[in-house]
Amino acid sequence: MWLEKDVYFEFPSKNSNPKITHLFTPKQNKDIMSEIVGELHLICGAMCAGKSTELLRRLMRYTATGSKVVYVNHQLDTRSKGPYSTHNKLYKEKVLNIENMKFTSVAELKSLMDKDSDITLNDFDVIGIDESQFYSDLKDSVTHFVEKLGKYVIVSGLTNDFKRNKFGQILDLEPIADSITKLTALCKRCSSSRKKVKAIFSHRIIKVEDKERDEQNSKDDNQVKVDRREDDKQVKVDGHEDDKQVKVDGHEDDKQVKVDGHEDDKQVKVGSTDEYMPLCRKCYLTLNK
Repeated sequence: MWLEKDVYFEFPSKNSNPKITHLFTPKQNKDIMSEIVGELHLICGAMCAGKSTELLRRLMRYTATGSKVVYVNHQLDTRSKGPYSTHNKLYKEKVLNIENMKFTSVAELKSLMDKDSDITLNDFDVIGIDESQFYSDLKDSVTHFVEKLGKYVIVSGLTNDFKRNKFGQILDLEPIADSITKLTALCKRCSSSRKKVKAIFSHRIIKVEDKERDEQNSKDDNQVKVDRREDDKQVKVDGHEDDKQVKVDGHEDDKQVKVDGHEDDKQVKVGSTDEYMPLCRKCYLTLNK
């Protein structure tokens, strides 16, 4: 037997061809077998697609085998009294007392590794992360959980917002994921005519008061621009000293108008079925012309 690089060759007899017996040295093979290898599975889809339901279903399945499971939700999700939210009425407030399963809510995933955390990750085999689009440290933390701590991790969340822009970091995990499940809802608009069409986008419902406020903010924005132009004319006459003041005042007003006008456009706004609805491509394009 002789070794070339990391491959062992064995010669059964003088006239026979060599055959590979090991891809690694015995020490390397022992080190590899002793390491706990983690896994990463992603669940994504539009609003009301059943992401949280699917996550909870998988987690409960692992508790049945005796695995220690922790469900992690973001602190921004305050839609229910409990530590998790779901549109599924079968699961609402009914899975909190499952054996081998613990629930927690955090603002950052890295806080789970703090000494003062209410849980210890080493105590759990499976980690389920819901509303993952809200975590700014999702990619780094999940990679650490899987590849350094050897945890089995399931991540659930939105991939895009109601404007179809990338939302959060769940798509950044795709290159290292073991599997990706994309769920679809049923188009709310098509369902009114009893059609069953898959919904792949989330649409924000604009209420009457919201529309009126947006129109008023647009008018205020235009008025600020007019006032600023008038002030600029006056400054040119009076001198440069007032120009600085107008510039400061103008920017302050501009910031306020921008905040007032786009407060509801925030990507991180947590919504429910009365604020968002799932739509198919045709309905989404119709309502967002």
